[in-house]
Amino acid sequence: MLLDPRTMSFVLAAASFLIAVELLLATTLRSRKPDVSLWVAGSLALSAGAALLYLSGHVPAFWFALVSTCLLFCGYALFYAAVRYFIDGRFPRAIPPIVVTQIAILAVLWLLYPRDSHWRAIFGALMEAAWLGATAWTLLFRAPGRPRRTHCLTAFFFGLCAGNYLGIALFRIISNSPTTFVVPDLASTIFLTELFVSLIGMSFGFQLMIKERADEELLHLATLDSLTMLPNRRTFMQRASNELDRYRARRLRSAILMIDIDNFKRVNDTYGHLVGDRVLVAFAKTLRGVLRPGDVVGRYGGEEFCVLLPQTDASTAALVAERVRELVAHEPIDVPDGALRYTVSIGVTEITLELVDLARLIGFADEALYEAKARGRNCVVTRAI
Repeated sequence: MLLDPRTMSFVLAAASFLIAVELLLATTLRSRKPDVSLWVAGSLALSAGAALLYLSGHVPAFWFALVSTCLLFCGYALFYAAVRYFIDGRFPRAIPPIVVTQIAILAVLWLLYPRDSHWRAIFGALMEAAWLGATAWTLLFRAPGRPRRTHCLTAFFFGLCAGNYLGIALFRIISNSPTTFVVPDLASTIFLTELFVSLIGMSFGFQLMIKERADEELLHLATLDSLTMLPNRRTFMQRASNELDRYRARRLRSAILMIDIDNFKRVNDTYGHLVGDRVLVAFAKTLRGVLRPGDVVGRYGGEEFCVLLPQTDASTAALVAERVRELVAHEPIDVPDGALRYTVSIGVTEITLELVDLARLIGFADEALYEAKARGRNCVVTRAI
């Protein structure tokens, strides 16, 4: 059964418009990211281009042959920009001049051959296939690590649409009487059907990518302290408990550090909470620089931090703690009145086979911490169990 090209063009225009509206309604203006806005703009451009195809025969040939193709260029270029921004976090500056060049070439072909759409249509199909193919390649190979399933799904539909346009270009090169997308024929039916399926698939895949990113951001907010970007107390306790389970099974030595920034309230009262925040951030950076990838660290609360050192005995843990203390003491924070020097007190305890209860272990490390403060602060105390 052959489908009416004008009806299919109307369906494409309506579908693209509804996709744009759905994305606008699904994201608030404040939380909407540039990649979503770019995709909405691309959908609206495709909707306008398909609407002009629907109006063929009722609008001048210039609008049908030139403007509609330019709108399709812009739509697919905006899809590419949306995906690049999603992956790289920035808008590719090369896109506008490339699109302008493509439109200029298309305009020159129109001026040279106003009555012959053959080569214009081939050029348009090839350029649209190039944008779609570049987007599929970006999804599969530009993102760090292995491609995610959502990326692969979206790339599949971009590749399908690119192959669709390449097929049309090849058909026009081979055929002496190319399809016009005005009267029903087999080529128009196949092309517009695949275009509709690809459009829905691309948009569905992109929305899955957005949802996946939003879920990861929520997980990020739920597990990390927003100021220091270290795991929060709940996450630390979970990860430390898992590490202790491995310790139990493999009978490996481990140690816990409880760290407190000395006189932190005085810092806030003297310099303000903004400087206090800078102290917390600087200390978190120092911790990350000292600890190993397998160590478990978290902001325990306020100015207190807790560290689990797997496969580490008390003496080695004390050396790590002393290294942290020395680094902090020699890395002042710049303030308007000069340099703010701060110190930390650290309590250390080693995990034994007789005691692997995390809460009690932290309690022993906390006792060692209070002893360090009682000794005058800025020191490391080891508490034997």
